[in-house]
Amino acid sequence: MKKKTTEEKVLQVQTVMTYALMIGILVLCIFQMPKITAFLQEYGDMMKAALPVR
Repeated sequence: MKKKTTEEKVLQVQTVMTYALMIGILVLCIFQMPKITAFLQEYGDMMKAALPVR
C-alpha cells in the first residue's frame, strides 16, 4: 500500500468538502425556497437601484 502524497490528500479533502457543500446547499434550498426567492427579488431590486443601467 503506497503512502498518499499530501497533494492527493488535499485534493480528496477538497472533493469531499465540495460534495458536502453542494448537498448542504441543495437541502437548504429545498427548505428555504420561498425565503430565497424573496431575498433574490429584493437583492435584484437593490442591485438595479445601486447600478443604474446606462
